[in-house]
Amino acid sequence: MARKQAPATKAGKLMEQLGRLSAARELDDFAIRRVERAAKALMDVDPASAHTALGGAAALRDDAEAARSHHRIALRLADNETTQFNYAVSLSLLEETEEAFEVATAALERFPDDLALLGQATTAALESGHFRAARSLCDRWNAMVPDRAHQYSRLAQRLADAVDTGTITEDAVRSLLKVANGVQRDAHVRSMANRIGTLDTTDDFGPDQRDSGPSYLYVRQLHAEPTLASALNEQLADRVATRPDLLENPGLTFTVGFVGTSADDSEP
Repeated sequence: MARKQAPATKAGKLMEQLGRLSAARELDDFAIRRVERAAKALMDVDPASAHTALGGAAALRDDAEAARSHHRIALRLADNETTQFNYAVSLSLLEETEEAFEVATAALERFPDDLALLGQATTAALESGHFRAARSLCDRWNAMVPDRAHQYSRLAQRLADAVDTGTITEDAVRSLLKVANGVQRDAHVRSMANRIGTLDTTDDFGPDQRDSGPSYLYVRQLHAEPTLASALNEQLADRVATRPDLLENPGLTFTVGFVGTSADDSEP
């Protein structure tokens, strides 16, 4: 997941390294420790960036408490669009999608012209089931960048329309996502950084699907073998089966699935 760079060269390089590490299939503990050492060495010169980097490293380790602690210190030292953006990114990596949405949208109110924050807020809105907000944020992006429509504009519009027409409710979707997050956390498996790219709709596949009504599939790509992802899908199905409310709404209109990553798919 992309990290926003601080102005300082050393801090910027740390953000770049964290971005690459978050996209790697395997958790590289040695590389993370190297980032942590470099961040600590930066502490006297640029403590805000140092704590931001340490917060990002903690998020990669799935240490939510340490991640929040470092990011909040960074915000006390330098409460700007860069520290806010990177805090939201770490929360997203931790699957704290609701909090990531709250942080990004609150920061966007203070820094309304920041495109990176706007993009992160849009991603967080989709990941957390705030589809009407995602539609509004995409509209805002398109007004600011008229020659480059937001990549999720069409998707956000259709999901928000499904909410508007009563096909699904955002509360039901968020409940389903919470169950999926629980399955994933219990397995101690991280998501790939680009998972929002796999959020898709069968309504894109042709007129036959449109005639029968759209259905939506949130595919979460994992840092795990396909066999483990398959097992997690079975666990998710079992948990949903015990929830009559979720079987009714969102039902089959909005479903979540896990996809593994084979060794051949990993980045070099």
